[in-house]
Amino acid sequence: MLEERSVARCAERLFVSPSAVSHALAKLRQMFSDPLFVRTGGGMLPTARAQSLERSLSLLKAVLDVELEAGRVSAPARHSSPASRCETFGSFLQELWRSRSCQH
Repeated sequence: MLEERSVARCAERLFVSPSAVSHALAKLRQMFSDPLFVRTGGGMLPTARAQSLERSLSLLKAVLDVELEAGRVSAPARHSSPASRCETFGSFLQELWRSRSCQH
């Protein structure tokens, strides 16, 4: 959403339905107690809170890209369900957390 500024384009990029993006956004809004994005004529604009999360999310994406490229985690298939993609990402985050914790 931070890059696309559109639920439909975000859904297309993630290979999920716009409804799935809307549901995920609703959960994130509840989790962060913030609207995160507001609908305008020019698209979905991020709130200050969403903008403050952008750097952390960019770093997380960079780490995921490195792990995918190194073959330490596999990308879910495009035809897989949103739930299985979330499960894969969740497993990646758990493993990343464990590996970073062991280094300290």
